[in-house]
This record gives sequence, structure tokens and C-alpha cells, in this order.
Amino acid sequence: MAEPPASAPRDSPPATPAAPVAAAPGDVERSAHRDPAPAAPVARAAAAPGDGERSAHRDPFCRAALPPRELWPRMSYDALPELAYPARLNCAAELLDRRVAEGDGERIAIHFPGGRWTYRQLLETANRVAHALVDDLGVVPGNRVLLRGPNTPMLAACWFAVLKAGGVAVTTMPLLRVRELTFIADKAQIQLALTDARVAADCEQAMSATAAGEPRAGARVVRFLGGAGLAGATSIGGAGSGSANVEGAGGGTFVAGSAEVGGPGPADRRAAGQAGSATAGASADRTGLATEKSLEQLARDKPGDFANCDTAASDVAFIAFTSGTTGQGKGTMHFHRDVLAASDCFPRYVLRPRRDDIFCGSPPLAFTFGLGGLLLFPLRIGASTLLLEQATPPHLLQGIQDHRATVCFTAPTGYRAMCGILDRYDISSLRECVSAGETLPLATFEAWHRATGLKIVDGIGSTELLHMFISSSGDDIRPGATGKVIPGYEAKVVDDAGGTVPPGTIGRLAVRGPTGCRYLDNVERQKLYVQDGWNFTGDSYIQDEDGYFWYQARTDDMIISAGHNIAGPEVEAVLLEHPKVQECGVVGLPDPERGQVVTAFVVLAPGVPPDPATAKELQEFVKAEIAPYKYPRRIEFLDSLPRTETGKLQRFRLREGAR
Repeated sequence: MAEPPASAPRDSPPATPAAPVAAAPGDVERSAHRDPAPAAPVARAAAAPGDGERSAHRDPFCRAALPPRELWPRMSYDALPELAYPARLNCAAELLDRRVAEGDGERIAIHFPGGRWTYRQLLETANRVAHALVDDLGVVPGNRVLLRGPNTPMLAACWFAVLKAGGVAVTTMPLLRVRELTFIADKAQIQLALTDARVAADCEQAMSATAAGEPRAGARVVRFLGGAGLAGATSIGGAGSGSANVEGAGGGTFVAGSAEVGGPGPADRRAAGQAGSATAGASADRTGLATEKSLEQLARDKPGDFANCDTAASDVAFIAFTSGTTGQGKGTMHFHRDVLAASDCFPRYVLRPRRDDIFCGSPPLAFTFGLGGLLLFPLRIGASTLLLEQATPPHLLQGIQDHRATVCFTAPTGYRAMCGILDRYDISSLRECVSAGETLPLATFEAWHRATGLKIVDGIGSTELLHMFISSSGDDIRPGATGKVIPGYEAKVVDDAGGTVPPGTIGRLAVRGPTGCRYLDNVERQKLYVQDGWNFTGDSYIQDEDGYFWYQARTDDMIISAGHNIAGPEVEAVLLEHPKVQECGVVGLPDPERGQVVTAFVVLAPGVPPDPATAKELQEFVKAEIAPYKYPRRIEFLDSLPRTETGKLQRFRLREGAR
């Protein structure tokens, strides 16, 4: 195997920026993607960035599905020395092979309930799976491979294996059902899926036919066992303990109906009792798909080393689908260099992790917040991660206690929920807490700080840009503010014409840097998200004189009532300070007199009556805390709020449900 390219320094202070890099890594490189039959030349507008050389991708799908080059955001790699990546780059080799080559093979890479994997175990498992993909399943560079399962070591190994083989990983959340999986498989033209056996049936059904009802010719689904999989496990006490996780394939450590994992869908539940035997057998009788052997059976006797595909830095590494806060998800395409850029900006310059850190959190690996926080960031520096199949607040707190985790990634709702049960757990090992996915209410920040002494590191990122681009940590945290722009990125607040507004003025957030939006075969949405080389995230912000960015609302969630601009999240933040409010969402609904009326959908704390007196009390509370014109003139009580698989509030569903 060729020596991996040099990586960025890990534990030293940030270096002085180097001279500008002339071009984006890989822009003029041939791609390593290949296919049995030569591909027709891809039109320049949809080809790799750079001088328009013909891509060497032999499966041309990803290159052809990129938006026209003129619709891309302006990418910059000269702001930081770490971003000067080589033109040829396989990020899996950089994140995983390099760690073992540099002597970290026996360090722990992944902790999980009942065991742990070393870096060497993770690497060898990924290599064996990569051999199975290429030798037995016919994967060629550029093919898309759907991955499905809760957060387990085996899912992580599969992700790396796909990239090592030159494939394009499309990781999906266990919460997704047949309709959603079918849409993803159709959009990304996927022919192969690797799925945890416990959630296989929905995947098999989705891969058997397109949304139009046409058979998905040649499609295959291969099951794998959750938990320890091929590598077994090194238990906390040192002895092998893989059997418990193998048994978990039939139910075991995976609890059906978990809010975090999502539980199996209807088809999955019907097959749950047969999951253990189905991994070794075929499901062709039910779906017509070829799944003769389990992934473990295919990979078990493969070599522990693998010649990584010599991908260009500009080859597509994975496709992430947005969580659909405004409707159907959109595919976002990320290159090998994007993976490293995300790992070298926010973690290095804001989070500043250590090699002895143990990362943990609730987001699934299919969510880029989770992919970064629970896999890319720890492995980039040789730290370790705790992967939990269930990461509801009690399970996450138990995991922190049991494994002495030090860095936590979860959404604001997670921190708020954990505040009420902290007295049952010892989380003294925690030293950093990171929040994203939705705005962090000041009340949640303060409650967590009072309870733990820890300041939550807030930030904003997006699936389109892969991870964080605005954040602050430590003494730089200004409670209530999202933070400052992360080194490597630029951000500004602009008006509707694109002009930068003065400090203190509400406007649209625009961002650019080493990562950016490239939608999968969606030119119309690309034109809306990227304008004049900037990514427009759809958020309204204020930037103050000190450079801090203060979130106001989604641009499509700004409420205009009787001539006043009212940010729904501001009203939500006040309501959340009231002890009778557990959760809330605030939107504007049509009103013949005011244009829109501020409407609050509230989940009350246990035991609080959902009656007019409670509504009146909450309205008066808001009036007393902020300008009275912002108070919710209409309050509706709900048992729960509609959220995406990643925990984001779906305000559009609140608006639709109230019509």
C-alpha cells in the first residue's frame, strides 16, 4: 500500500497560515473511478472542477449529477495551511490507514456497550469489507452504496470500506422507512445496500422496486450483524466479548421502538425474529433481491490489508441527504477533500480536542453532525469515540458514565432533557459539550451551565457545507450568540440585494470556505442556495460590532405581524424559560387583520393542565419578558412536536397542521 499523504499536525497550536494555494486540491487531476465499460466524456459544465479535463470516473453518475460549475460556491483553500491537500487523496486512508502507520494500531478507536475496537481492528475490518465489495459484490469506483443501521462499529467499518474501494457512501438513518429509502435509492441510482440485519426488511423492500413500481434490476441487499461484527470485541475487562453483540442481531442490544434509533418499520418488525438466520440465508423469495450470504460470511476470510483506490481529492466520497425540515430531502455531494477540510477547521481551531478524548453523542452517522462529531473528528487526531445504538438522554448519560466520555455532541433538546435527570448519573468526565442541529436557546445554555459548570459550544453548520462554519468555545463563548466565523471560512450578513448590512442589522447569512453546496441533480435548488459564489443557508442573522453572529430565524420562518418582524426562535426561547413548558415551536399563521399571527405550539411539563388559564399565564409571561407585540396571540397544546430524524423542528408541519 502506498504511503498515505501527510496529515495536519494534531496537538500543536494552530500554525501560521501558509502561502495561498493556487488551486483547489484535485481540480486538474484525473479521477480514479472506473467501470467495466468506458464512460462517455462528461460535459465540462458538470465535470470535475479545474481546467475541465475529462474525469477518469468510469461510473460517471456522480460527475454528471453535479451542478454546473458556474453554480458552485467559490471554494477557498488558502486561508489555512492544513487545507493544502494533495491532488490525489483518499480520505479513508488519511483518517484510518495513517493512524495505524503512525503507530496507533493498538489505541482504542471505538467504544460501544460491551466492548471496544482498536484502530487496527477497525482498519482490518474495513479492509476485509472492501475486499468483499470489490471481489464479490462487483463494486467499482463511483458506484453508490447505501448503508443502513444504528451507530455501530460495523456501520463505521462499512463507511470506510466503501470509500477505500472508491465507492460513494450514502448512509441512511434507521428511522427512514420504505418510501424515503426508495426516494434515496432512486435519486442516487443505487444498486447495492449494506444493512444491519435488524432493520433490513424496509431496506430490502425499497431496493426491490423504484417509486414508479419498476423492478430495480440488478439490485442487491447484503445484511450484516450489528455490534462487534467481524472484529469481535475487546471487552472493557480485556477478554473477547463479541458474542453478545452477535446475539444482538436478533434484538439484543437494539431495542425496537427506541426514539433515537427509531425502531424497525413494519416490514422490519415482521422480520425481526428471523434476523439472525436471515443474515446467513437469502431473502430472494420475498423481494427478488440477491442476498445469498451475509457481509460477515463474504468478508471473514479476506485479507486484512487492501490497496486503497487512488482517488482524486475532488472525487465524490459520500452523498448526504438533508433531513427535510422543509419537505423532501435533498442529496448533497461531498468530495474526499471536503471530509478532511471539515475535520481540520472546527475541531482544530474551535473544539481543540486531545488524543485522550472519548467522543460521544446522539446524532446518527447518517447526519453530518454525527459523522463529524462521532467518527471523523476523533479519528483525525487519534482519539476514540463511543458509538451508541440508542442515545436517548438516559442512554447517553449512562454511556458517558460507563465509558468516561469527555466530549459530547447532541442537539439543544438533548441537553434540555438531560438537565432533568443529571442527578442519577456521574458525568464528571465531560469537559466539552457541542450543540447543533437547531438554535441553542439561552435558557438551555444557562440551565446546563448551572447544572454541570460546562458551557455548551454552540454552532451552526449545514448538510450542504458538511459541518460547522460559525462557532465559539471557552472564554470566547458569548451566551445567546452562535459564535464567530470559524477559521477557514468567511461569513457575512446581507440584504435582499446581496449588499452587506451594517452591524446590528437583520439580514441573510452568507458563507463560503473550503466546503460548499453541490446538490445532487437539482439545479433549481442549487440556484437558490448558491448565489454569487456564496452559500445562503436560509438563516436570518445579526452580526454585532465584535464579529459575533446572533441567530434570528430561518428566512422562511420570520413572522411579519401587523408590520413587525418577529423571530419565532426568540419567542420560543422566552417560553422555554417558563417552568411549565417542556418544548415549544413558534410560527406565523395567516390572519386577515394582522397578516400573520404569532402562534405557539407548546408541549407542557408533566402534570400541567392544557387549559385557557395556562395559555393566559404563558402569554403574560412572554409580554413581561420581551416587547408585547411579539407575544403568541394563539397557543395550542400538543403531546409532541414534529421533528426530523436528526431532531430538527419541522415548523412547516406545524403550519400545515394548523390550516
